[in-house]
Amino acid sequence: MDFIQEILQIIRSNLPDHEIKEKLLEYHDSDIADVLDYLEVEERYRIAKILGVEEVSDVLTYMDEPDELLDQISDEKVADIIENLDADDAVDLLQEMEEEEQEKILDL
Repeated sequence: MDFIQEILQIIRSNLPDHEIKEKLLEYHDSDIADVLDYLEVEERYRIAKILGVEEVSDVLTYMDEPDELLDQISDEKVADIIENLDADDAVDLLQEMEEEEQEKILDL
């Protein structure tokens, strides 16, 4: 089984959230980012919630379309995630957002 199938199996398991997080953290952030493309919207939201701000910040740096995940998260959490990123990654992410969304996030 390849890593994508392994991670999907973990995410879609009935394990408690803390066990899912523990298992996911055994994989590289780029592997988790790759798997997000295979998830339904609700699953992405759940994984973002399970992983938490710091881990989501790390995963986002490997995503081609980070807005697909950020759209599922509250503005307050997005602001926390951006705050947790390296400055250059934060700038890149903000530049990909629409101006109205940028202003809303930066005001938080």
